[in-house]
Amino acid sequence: MNFGRLVLLATIGIIFTTSAFAQSTPRELRDLVGGRASTGESELQNRGYTWVKTTEGSDRKWSNWWNNSRRQCITVATVNGRYDSIVTSPAFDCNRNNDNNDNNNGNWGQTRPPSWAQGTWYGTGPNGEQIMLSIANNGNVTANINGGNNSGYYGRGDTITINGVTSKVIRDGAVIQTVRRDNGERIFYSKTNWNSGNNNNNNNGNWGQVRPSSWARGTWYGTGPNGEKIVLTINDNGSVSASVNGSMNYGTYGRGDTITINGATSNVIRDGSVIQTVRRDNGERIYYARTNYGGGGNNNRVDLTDLIGARASSGESEMKNRGFRNVDGFTSGNDKGTIWWRNQSRQCIQIITVNGRYDSVTDIGTHPKCR
Repeated sequence: MNFGRLVLLATIGIIFTTSAFAQSTPRELRDLVGGRASTGESELQNRGYTWVKTTEGSDRKWSNWWNNSRRQCITVATVNGRYDSIVTSPAFDCNRNNDNNDNNNGNWGQTRPPSWAQGTWYGTGPNGEQIMLSIANNGNVTANINGGNNSGYYGRGDTITINGVTSKVIRDGAVIQTVRRDNGERIFYSKTNWNSGNNNNNNNGNWGQVRPSSWARGTWYGTGPNGEKIVLTINDNGSVSASVNGSMNYGTYGRGDTITINGATSNVIRDGSVIQTVRRDNGERIYYARTNYGGGGNNNRVDLTDLIGARASSGESEMKNRGFRNVDGFTSGNDKGTIWWRNQSRQCIQIITVNGRYDSVTDIGTHPKCR
């Protein structure tokens, strides 16, 4: 359907017919016409509408919104940041069918959820939001987030779509996880209320989230593999935040001294007055100290990221200047590898040389000759 033509016909008062469907402005939405789009979006959500999609023209935008309880689709035209018109539209403009076959109640792709997914679930969002997720047996979904209701539907392939955002639903024993498709955000839900029933192990609704060991709690400073400045905060309740070059990421402290952020899980290892995180998927290791970015109590750990790309001859001299000694070497094809050890900071470094230059400098933690 051509959205430009659809809105044009509505605004000049011509009746557009698709199975005798007529456009008009819903009475309960007339007060939004002429208002700011930012305010209108919040009002539409408050009134039970869910955003579906937006199409842009030369001077305006057309957005489709769906009201599940009214079984109603609308098209909103926005010009210069204000709602220029709001008209009813055919259900298929909101990706819904006009009939109620295949148990989808008019929602394209809406299906009857499996029995394990149905019911009311409780979870905690990445910023501490309390979420009550209700999945009805007909596929209707509501998410109450800190008291605000959002509507959506359960889709094919065990997915939930709310406010245009789709998440995969994963069964995990007696709990479920939702994983957003756009950014990987992961939320755990249980059947018991946030801090009641079997969910009373200080996890605030996140399965596996626990109270961290005392030595892990607090704020830590580290440097990522590409020189990123990281501020890692491990709270008493098991919530975790990581500021990476100023960009915030959120996660949880899990059983077995683990941290999960954006779907990546790392073991947390106590190392004297510092801690290490070791990613389970790729072995990436980061050291953190209580003082800013590795000073003070970081056992004088040496940052070697500046040596990547350096000539091997210069790199070897620099490694020695920084207190390292070469303890082993190996060859793989045309590549050469060396192992370096610095006893003062307990750093065991593997360096791969390609075409006479340092291609990678990696702290491998342990090696038979690193001692």
